[in-house]
Amino acid sequence: MLTPAPRWVLTLGVIAAACSEPAPPAQSKSQARLVSERPAHYAADDEPECVVLVDAQPDIGNPPLTVRFETELDCSSSPVTYSWDFGDGASAGNVANPKHTYEMTGDFVAVVRVRGADGAESDDEIDIVVDPMLGQ
Repeated sequence: MLTPAPRWVLTLGVIAAACSEPAPPAQSKSQARLVSERPAHYAADDEPECVVLVDAQPDIGNPPLTVRFETELDCSSSPVTYSWDFGDGASAGNVANPKHTYEMTGDFVAVVRVRGADGAESDDEIDIVVDPMLGQ
């Protein structure tokens, strides 16, 4: 599994040099300095955060329908644990991108929940439609 590279938010401020008389534009001095930096996935108050997005291919089809689930993840800590509920009574443990076969006809909601080592949690869901009439 590839771990996304951390992204950073940089806040820059501009400091103007204080002068008793206004300097001509060509002689004015200013400089930028780093005011703060923090990982992009941290909220302004540095609360732990975790965001997961799920996709499924295919998400509609005839039974038995084997679906490949893929997650995208941005969490403030690792390792991350995964928990899956496929909506048909089946579940999966700590797997980022599982496969699941839907044997029965129906509309299902698959849910993934993630939890970072710092306690940050997130979940996402996707609808799966299994219908024998779709192939006719």
